[in-house]
Amino acid sequence: MAKKRETFDLQAFKQAERAVFALSKISKISMTEKSEFIFLQKACEIICKLRGYQIAWVGYAQNDKFKSVLPIAQAGAGAKYVSNVKISWSKKNKWGRGPTGLSIRTGKIQVNQYARENPAYKPWLKLAIKYNIRASCVLPIKINKIVIGTIQIYAAEEDAFKSREVKLLNQLAKNVSFSIQTIRLKSKLTQTEEYIKTIYNTSKDAMILLDKKGTVVSCNPIVSKLFQILPSKMLGTNITEYLNIDLKGKKKFPELGDIYCIAKTTNKTSFFAEVSFSMTKSTNHHQFIVCIVHDFTKRYELERELRLRLKIQSTLNEIGNIFAFLNYEENEIPLNKIFTLLSGFVHYEKAKLCLFQEHNAQNKIFTIFSWKKQNIKLKIELSSFSKNKFYWLLENVIRSSIIHIPDVDKLNKKASAEKKHWVKNKVKSIIIVPLISNNQERIGFISFESASPQRAVSKAEEKFLITVAEIATLFLERNKAQDIIVKEAQEIEYSLIRTLDVLGAVVEKRDPYLSGHQKRTALLAIKIAKEMGLPPEKIKSILLAAMVHDVGKLYIPAEILNRPGKIDLDEMKIIKKHPDIGYEFIKDIPFPWPIAEIIRQHHERFDGSGYPRGLKGEQILLEARILTVADVVEAMCSHRPYRPSIKLKNALKEISTNKGKFYDPKVVSVCLALFKKKGFNFKKSDSSSIWVADQP
Repeated sequence: MAKKRETFDLQAFKQAERAVFALSKISKISMTEKSEFIFLQKACEIICKLRGYQIAWVGYAQNDKFKSVLPIAQAGAGAKYVSNVKISWSKKNKWGRGPTGLSIRTGKIQVNQYARENPAYKPWLKLAIKYNIRASCVLPIKINKIVIGTIQIYAAEEDAFKSREVKLLNQLAKNVSFSIQTIRLKSKLTQTEEYIKTIYNTSKDAMILLDKKGTVVSCNPIVSKLFQILPSKMLGTNITEYLNIDLKGKKKFPELGDIYCIAKTTNKTSFFAEVSFSMTKSTNHHQFIVCIVHDFTKRYELERELRLRLKIQSTLNEIGNIFAFLNYEENEIPLNKIFTLLSGFVHYEKAKLCLFQEHNAQNKIFTIFSWKKQNIKLKIELSSFSKNKFYWLLENVIRSSIIHIPDVDKLNKKASAEKKHWVKNKVKSIIIVPLISNNQERIGFISFESASPQRAVSKAEEKFLITVAEIATLFLERNKAQDIIVKEAQEIEYSLIRTLDVLGAVVEKRDPYLSGHQKRTALLAIKIAKEMGLPPEKIKSILLAAMVHDVGKLYIPAEILNRPGKIDLDEMKIIKKHPDIGYEFIKDIPFPWPIAEIIRQHHERFDGSGYPRGLKGEQILLEARILTVADVVEAMCSHRPYRPSIKLKNALKEISTNKGKFYDPKVVSVCLALFKKKGFNFKKSDSSSIWVADQP
């Protein structure tokens, strides 16, 4: 008997030894293998090969209706068993009451030394006999204490799993679990690194890593395009070589935050840049500064173009109004004003208005107006000269819509007479805009002269000057075209309205949560105004103001406007600036209505608790009081990043509760009647047709 016990112990020892070896080999594989599937497949092969088990396989618990166990990897002489087996981890069916299902549900090892005698093993008895399975050991695989699957090990002999070996197999299962988690984390890390690398390498913004002194430590490839320098050449240089930034009073670069500045390239060109500085830490706890540079030029140019359009439209409106009531033979002051306005666009010191006329059977050019910027004085004169003398000039006036000569000295020989004349009069650069009558005849021209060479005029400026020339022609032929002058004035006004419409669209595009807000507010506001019996001009002023009442938000940072969550006090202070910003943006446009002031007052409250100036009662324009009520009702019914929309009845309750306190009581009464008695509804009202259907 002693000899038999010694043999049995030796066998158990050898089994445990092989298990230890398998444990060691699987651990080594996990350190190098990147694929979870391949790792598990190799682990199964090692378990079967080194210990001699009949089958080893790994199954993952699925969250399907059957709660099945999906085979992931398998090895051994009877590996086909796995493809035929049906296993669940649900305790509600017979397929889930076996060792595997129990191990998944409990998270414990399940050792079945006599599988064929176990009643719970009955669903798989035929397969067990077919593939010579007599004992099994099921080991749970846990990730973060959650069982994701099991390792099933089958033996061809009964009572095959001794206590020492089970302990080692349990450790093996733990190592497999840890290895799976490690492989997944490595995979996620690799994916994240690749994602970050892709962003870093493909970003349209320059991403530059700096040390505390502003020295470039790393940069992405886009710097070569933005700054015209190879990334390797930028390393070791200081960021101030490329960004025109003011560090006065700043101890650290991150204190700059988000700024706008001029960025310089190595080929001495520049561009407008939006720059963000922030502090970060590397894995070794070294502090670095992340500098992100965005080319702001296109947006800047678009904004500048918009400002130019507004300025042009405003100037054209003013010039048109002056010409409409001007008698040039009696009044010099308005003409002085017109040419002063024009000088702000073309940057020239002299201007002349010339006409072609027949005099004593000779073709003559008459200068009827002459203006000088130096003394801002208009001189009415009737000086003349022969058309035959300036053949090149006349030929080009007849042929061209506009003539621009940036440098008189560079004129060709055909223009020798003109060149001599201009040099004599100290003219270095000239723009000539023909005056064209309704029947397409050239009746004269306007010339803008400068004593120094000038830049080429832009397309927008050309169009503007041509339009001015057209207005001047209408003025000169007023007796023949009075109706055309009126039409031009109407078109100018319509252009202003459309410009405001585009401006409102720019606000809404920048802030998606304002989509349709301004139009819906305008729709309600003019409905209230009509119900109150306001005259058409006041209704029009309310409409125009409402369409752009949030224009000031163009200059509020987008991260404040669009950030979810509660707005803090500092952010609210910034947002409260938008009425004043909107006022400054619109005030210089010479509307016949107080559009800018309405915009500035739309957050004032009836009791004086509003902003920006704390006006109260009738200190607030009636138009603004109407806009305030419409804005509050629409805003409360619309979703915002910092709060969800509320029901209409709650919005109406708000204005009703604070009637006479925050809001004009007459306006509130009319607004409530619109909704409750006349069936007004934002959803049923078409704000897209507001310019057509609802204009006074």
